[in-house]
Amino acid sequence: IWVSKQVDLGLDSVASPRANVEYTPGSSQPVRLRIFNDGIVGAFGAKYFVELYNPAGQLFYLDSIRLDIGANEAWMEQWKYAPLNAAGDYRGLARVRYEFDPYRFNDSFTWSFTVGRAVDLQAKEWLWPNTADTLEWGSGPYAPSIVIQNGGYLPRSGTLICEAYQNGQRVYQSSAFRSLDSAQSDTVVFVQTLMANQLGQLNLRAYWQRDSLDQHPENDSLFFVLPVRAFKDLALTDLSPQPNSLTEGFSGWTATIKLKGLGPKRGTDSTQLRITLQSETETLLDDTLQVAALQLGDSLALETNDSIKGLLPGNYTLIAYLLSPVDSFPLNDSLKHLFVVRINTAPELPTQSLRVYPMPSKDGRFTLENHPEEAYLIYDNAGRLVQEGTAANELHLAPSLPNGTYWLQLPNRTTIALVLQR
Repeated sequence: IWVSKQVDLGLDSVASPRANVEYTPGSSQPVRLRIFNDGIVGAFGAKYFVELYNPAGQLFYLDSIRLDIGANEAWMEQWKYAPLNAAGDYRGLARVRYEFDPYRFNDSFTWSFTVGRAVDLQAKEWLWPNTADTLEWGSGPYAPSIVIQNGGYLPRSGTLICEAYQNGQRVYQSSAFRSLDSAQSDTVVFVQTLMANQLGQLNLRAYWQRDSLDQHPENDSLFFVLPVRAFKDLALTDLSPQPNSLTEGFSGWTATIKLKGLGPKRGTDSTQLRITLQSETETLLDDTLQVAALQLGDSLALETNDSIKGLLPGNYTLIAYLLSPVDSFPLNDSLKHLFVVRINTAPELPTQSLRVYPMPSKDGRFTLENHPEEAYLIYDNAGRLVQEGTAANELHLAPSLPNGTYWLQLPNRTTIALVLQR
């Protein structure tokens, strides 16, 4: 037995406006639904109605059309455009009315759709820092601040976090909780503990903690790269004794110091340069020079006019450092140069030579023939002072000195080799 429907009209799906599509408030959308006839007989003059209800539950759209539809036919039919003015949840109802259709269960179709965003917590913009900000090294504390907004049509609460990173390490973190009505904006000022303690880039991020219902995470975060510089920075970049290779016979020295103004602001006057020369036992020089004001990119070469006669063999340290009341970055304000004064050439005996024996000595005792009592200095081959005192006709080397050649220096600059071989 073959059983078939004579006429069966219905609606079973919607193309527009439909769920899972984000419609912009204030836009207009076509109303399109699928209609069908499952019967073996066509229908003529069937009337189709569409009703739309806004988020307040009010009917704001009603349209109807009269159609003929053949046996076993189906298609997407379009009604008038619907104005979707308010954000929120909408409801739709479509139905067909045809007196010769005995099957009423599929004569109507309901659905829902959304206009605007239900949940959308946004981080809108920075109030601090802004594009013109550069931090001075060592400054702070600072309080980052931002503007936030609820871009959804539902009230929503959430937690905001602000973090700062430098050289791969987190140097700041703060959080704040906010509740916002639909379309409400607010200002968030985070805790004032951010410090600019390192030169370079300070990377800031402010963001809403993840909300599973917020389908627009692309506007949840703000980023900012903040330079940290030394605003007033006078830096010593070079220091050296002149000439660089010193010998026993050198009668003086000079030092060259270069100063450079760094950072986005000008340097400063009232800056002094202090330079010292130290031996292993005493300070031989301690001078202070006035430094002229420098602007960004300027360099200045200074020379000392000091002269120290007859530096003895030994280890010396040349030190220079800046004294500035407003230099914001003191880590590059000092330089140190170590050098050794060595005996330059093999000593020459004086015209009237002094006879010293035995040579070599096996016990460290040397006889100075016909020599009056006077002060003496003894150096090793590295130029280090190893013994000093006074002696007349006999000189004793200290028992702790190892075998080798030593140099006896007398006040008349006579230099004599002493060979010890125990």
